[in-house]
Amino acid sequence: MAQLHPQECYLLEYLTSLEHFCNIRDAMIEAVKLGEQCLDDYMQQAPADLRRRHTSLQPDIVWGGRVLPNLRNSRDRLIKGCILRSHDDPQAFRGGVGLQGDYINKGIGEFDASWMPKQLGTAFWDALYKAIPLDSTTGATLSGSWQAGDLSWSLDFNKLNGVLEGVLGGADICLPEYIPLYELDPTVVIRPGDKVPECGIYLPNVDNVAAQFLHVGRGTLPGEAEIEVRQGLTKDEYGDWIDEQDVVPDTWTLIRRIPNRFIAVPPEGFYPKDKPSSGRVEAGQPCPQAGLWWTPAKPNARQRFAAGDVMPDYPDSRYGATIWYREAE
Repeated sequence: MAQLHPQECYLLEYLTSLEHFCNIRDAMIEAVKLGEQCLDDYMQQAPADLRRRHTSLQPDIVWGGRVLPNLRNSRDRLIKGCILRSHDDPQAFRGGVGLQGDYINKGIGEFDASWMPKQLGTAFWDALYKAIPLDSTTGATLSGSWQAGDLSWSLDFNKLNGVLEGVLGGADICLPEYIPLYELDPTVVIRPGDKVPECGIYLPNVDNVAAQFLHVGRGTLPGEAEIEVRQGLTKDEYGDWIDEQDVVPDTWTLIRRIPNRFIAVPPEGFYPKDKPSSGRVEAGQPCPQAGLWWTPAKPNARQRFAAGDVMPDYPDSRYGATIWYREAE
């Protein structure tokens, strides 16, 4: 079975949350407003020879007639997605939020933007290129595109501002001071051909894969295949997957939060590259910091350790490797 990573679970929840949806919407609203203002300002002082220029160099025709209407359409889809998400409607995850980033980014660079007033133009592109990665990260989440490590050990943790970099680069997402503890709910299991009974984070029973967000209705439309996951097969010298395959897991098990229990996010993050983490440690290694520690590898495994104690291992765990996390007290 795949490894349960609390950071991965938290990020999957966050990337499908109303808060994140609203951040995407707000960035796109700002981009549209600034784009419209750019065009209005330009047209008020349009050059006398504007109509003698090639059509591609007439901003009111290109941007006013094509680019801005497309951006408004994306904005409106994002607004609708936020409304649906605020009502916990699974339709929020089908076709609105998560698709706009790739759609916008695909062709907008082909249109001349040299006409834009410098200051307003810079603000427009800043807003737009804030919305695109925010939306694209949700798109990867809703389509189940994450690989093992994408939202856990492969992310870089910026110690100066806490921003997560890597596949989330440009989205300016930070971990909070504490994140929830998570555990499997064996009463909710999906098998091939089953419908997704509730929206949430699910763990596939396949090695070298990531947990994924599944929503009600996933895999039920005509022509949709069984729910697959990307399985890593071979890594390069840097630890990145260079060979993979799509597989249909035998089971997907729902992951739930453990009520009122949290783990502290260490100052260096859970996966520092230059030293051991003070909040996450593998079995067999010395405890990096005294306190209360927890592992998903065994039910009710919650113990207090002193610094230097060797962390216990549970080799028969269905979670795979035994990883310990320091609980918030």
